[in-house]
Amino acid sequence: LTPPPPAPRSSLVSCSPNTISQSAKFKVQGTEYFKLGQYAEAHAMYTRAIEALPSGHLCRVPLYNNRSLASSRNGDVKGAVNDAGRALRVICGISEGESNALGGLDGLQEDDTVVDRAKLVFDPRKEAKVTKLEEGSEVDLGAAYVKATKRRAESYEGMEKWGEAKKDWELLL
Repeated sequence: LTPPPPAPRSSLVSCSPNTISQSAKFKVQGTEYFKLGQYAEAHAMYTRAIEALPSGHLCRVPLYNNRSLASSRNGDVKGAVNDAGRALRVICGISEGESNALGGLDGLQEDDTVVDRAKLVFDPRKEAKVTKLEEGSEVDLGAAYVKATKRRAESYEGMEKWGEAKKDWELLL
């Protein structure tokens, strides 16, 4: 019995190469600040990079992961949890509209109780590779999923939310 071929993403957000380029410039600046230990400045640059892209675009995923780490290094574990959760929702195809209907993107309510964690299970083997640059083809969704889940679990640990951290670690098993 052969497994079914990977399914294409049901909805991909596209944008112009110029938009991706502008976002990438902010990302590079953020990374430079991060390397210098200037986490607040890195956070600000990652925010600008995110804002340059349309909502739900796959290129936002590594930016949310980077901003999550910058938040964590700055002592903002709640911000780190939120950004890791945002990355997971983009990876798993939960639209911002659906997310807002479920309780919003900010705060821990959504991560704690509203979004069914089963929706946050991602298996890259079951999904076709994104091929168009304007849709985010350079983003490795499998690696980004592991990174976001790990960051969120570590941030929950920093908040002493052991049960939530355990649930995230279990997603990676």
